[in-house]
Amino acid sequence: MKKLLTYLLALCMIFSLAACAGGNAGSEATEPSASTGTDWAVYWYLCGSDLESGGGFATNDLSELMEVQLPDNVKVVIETGGSTVW
Repeated sequence: MKKLLTYLLALCMIFSLAACAGGNAGSEATEPSASTGTDWAVYWYLCGSDLESGGGFATNDLSELMEVQLPDNVKVVIETGGSTVW
């Protein structure tokens, strides 16, 4: 039974990768820019319980993000969370 589930999972992964090819196979990915006319949104979740208490890594990540100069058509939405117990 475990072997069958492994094969099914592998098959699903192959089909999902094939679906990503689309009609522009081989073309390079484009970075968002102000000239494209398309609005972009980046959604980012920070789990403070495992990133912050272990060394302040969530704060470092936020500081790095604040240094980036983004075009006007790119918006960043940050959601944070955490818990005192896993």
